[in-house]
Amino acid sequence: MIFYFSPQGNCRAIATRIAEKTGDNLVDITKVMRKPGSPVFSLKGESLGFVLPVIYDSVPSIMEEFINKIGFDLFFDDYSYVVLSYKNRTGGAQDALNQILSRDEIQLTAAYAIKSPGMERAGGPVEGDLEAQVQEMMKQVDRIIPMIKNKIPGNHNRDEHLISDLETDLDKAPFERASETRLFGVLDSCIHCGKCAQICPTYTIELEGEKPIPKWVKKRCSLCMGCFEICPVCAITYAGHTPHPRYLYSLYSNKEEKEEEKEFKNSKDIEEFF
Repeated sequence: MIFYFSPQGNCRAIATRIAEKTGDNLVDITKVMRKPGSPVFSLKGESLGFVLPVIYDSVPSIMEEFINKIGFDLFFDDYSYVVLSYKNRTGGAQDALNQILSRDEIQLTAAYAIKSPGMERAGGPVEGDLEAQVQEMMKQVDRIIPMIKNKIPGNHNRDEHLISDLETDLDKAPFERASETRLFGVLDSCIHCGKCAQICPTYTIELEGEKPIPKWVKKRCSLCMGCFEICPVCAITYAGHTPHPRYLYSLYSNKEEKEEEKEFKNSKDIEEFF
């Protein structure tokens, strides 16, 4: 079973490609977080996989909330792994995930990293030939799939940055500041579509008014920037910046990949897990 969190679409594409080849089931972490109750997932002999973006040298803050919410029926096949989607470095992300999973007495047996297009930091620029970067990202995925299928253990993350505890503590402060929702705003060009509220995994955005305008109702968010990127008219600002060019995987993936992903989604009913 593959659990993924994908605010920009990269991790969904990566997880889908892996699931195509392994036959494992897919679970969208965001959908789980939006459902009431505490579901228990039975892996029924599957491997346990996570596909996650790196945010501020760590895993998304929603990951800890997710692990606290769910339970595992731990009859998986003893192979557990993470695939980290990153811009410049993976930092301490896999160590952070191991610490979270250790509460359920799970330790990762393998780690992989995929360099992906997108933002390194919230509100940062997205540069270069994005379509070429997406194609290279998927080539990297195809290279690690045989290792996942054959359940090869070990740290295959060549871009792990060995950081000290002091560096980890220092990086927490910028994240705490950056995740303050007061930094988000909305331009008059907003078309009131509500996509930002729909994608928010932490229910931080609510729509208010006759022509609904997004409002951030919590002090902090997970800083996944899904709202920032999904806005079709780039009306959401962050620290005074709007995204240009806007990045979502679906905007830059080629036709063949889109068709493969569509065919796979139609063949698997991922809603059965909710």
